[in-house]
Amino acid sequence: LFFDTGADAEQLITRPRDITDNAMPSGNSLAAEFLLMAVEQVPMEEDRAMARAVLESMTDPVARYPTAFGHLLGAVDLAVNGAVSVSFTAQDAPDIRALESELDTRYVPSLVLRGAIGPSSDSASILPARPLAAVAASAVVCRRESCLMPVTSPQEFGAQLDDAVRSAASLARDA
Repeated sequence: LFFDTGADAEQLITRPRDITDNAMPSGNSLAAEFLLMAVEQVPMEEDRAMARAVLESMTDPVARYPTAFGHLLGAVDLAVNGAVSVSFTAQDAPDIRALESELDTRYVPSLVLRGAIGPSSDSASILPARPLAAVAASAVVCRRESCLMPVTSPQEFGAQLDDAVRSAASLARDA
């Protein structure tokens, strides 16, 4: 687990380490989530192992008092089911507003956003396996290294998001 203060902080009788999520998430929940989100961007097994170690060390308290670990449970969902990744590209910012509005109407657990805006934007840097259309604003929804076709229509984008969230919920039920 992570401590709430640095090793170089003022010496106390015990070094504080709050493990429960209250009105604000605990440092451990945030650190585990951060590590898992970083792994979604750049896969690094050391970070994944560190996040999993935090989550596994909390198994017993979470099982006994799940309502005290709301944010940590979100990190567990991210570790088990992976993130829903949305990549946007557009020639200029106003082009992308309709797609962003569609995303704003939904709750997408474990969401990772990527984007490139501008005539010189390199879509390959945000989604190397699939170049995006440079003509109109487009969005690509990915889950577990599997991406759907790029879409430019807000309605199609919304349908893809809904499918991604449903498939994550289905995975969670089956686990």
